[in-house]
Amino acid sequence: MSNNRPARLVFLFLTAIILVFISLYFYIKINTPIVPDCRATLKIDISDDRSSLSGYYLLSVIPSEENNNQHSFIMTGEINFNHKKYIISRKLLIEYRQQGSHFFSRVKNIYIDPSDQAGDDIYIRGLPQLNQIYFTRVKRLNDKNYIFEENYSPMFICTI
Repeated sequence: MSNNRPARLVFLFLTAIILVFISLYFYIKINTPIVPDCRATLKIDISDDRSSLSGYYLLSVIPSEENNNQHSFIMTGEINFNHKKYIISRKLLIEYRQQGSHFFSRVKNIYIDPSDQAGDDIYIRGLPQLNQIYFTRVKRLNDKNYIFEENYSPMFICTI
């Protein structure tokens, strides 16, 4: 009986190590933030004594296949800025750096479609600007929905 005791202890030790590594793998896999390929419809309503902005647009989030630290936001929709209507159609190239479960994202480039009526000349508060920085977090709600947060305040829910 004493001859089997060291073998049992080694077997128990190896089993415990394997279980720890499997648990660690699944913990990291579940809690690792990702930028999903998804869509969201956003409604904007910002008005104060400086200006008024209202409207809606479809936002498509597309991760880059070539660069793991970039993704694209494609915005198409209609907004009213200071009682003037604009059609928005643009693509934003976002570069990000991950820090823990958060992302430091910067608008690297803006491609404006010819159908975009706001263009480069008009600064519309609420629309992302070149070199603007966001501190965001992406949380998985379920298999199809992700929530994008900025400083623990929800920005939008994106659906695959």
